[in-house]
Amino acid sequence: MRSNRFVIGSILVSLVSVGCAHKGTEAASITNPSTGEVIKKADTDVPAEFWSPERKKANASFYYLAGEYELMNRNAIGAAKLFETAYAMEPNAFIGSKLVESKAQSNFDEGLALAKKMSLLYPHNGEIQLSYGRLLAAKGDLKEAETYLKNAVRMRRFRFGKDSPSCR
Repeated sequence: MRSNRFVIGSILVSLVSVGCAHKGTEAASITNPSTGEVIKKADTDVPAEFWSPERKKANASFYYLAGEYELMNRNAIGAAKLFETAYAMEPNAFIGSKLVESKAQSNFDEGLALAKKMSLLYPHNGEIQLSYGRLLAAKGDLKEAETYLKNAVRMRRFRFGKDSPSCR
């Protein structure tokens, strides 16, 4: 009787210890199936505060400023990539207008297509309407360009007043 309890106890202890040991190594590491590289799980965990709205806005601001710096140094292709990243993190009309500007400098056709999308997405933003109107005028589509440029002037007058220097 005593030996049966000892055997059963030993079997239970060994099963529990093997189960715990197996679970511990699996949770502590991840194996990349394509390369076979073992990565510690702690290295892959991203803290929740990293994706907070404040952090995303701060990161978008960083990419925007880096894009402005690249645009200032006449690197429109690099600026467009940075503005795309900033726009993906914090989509708004201001970063969208900068993205249109940089795309138009690096690739006119892509810039024109993007300006059309942005003008439809932000119909009440004068900067985007102005950019799209200028690009249409550069393309030679003067009738449609006139429509967008008039809308941009009307929006600026509404925003800044009719006697504003930006509306003359």
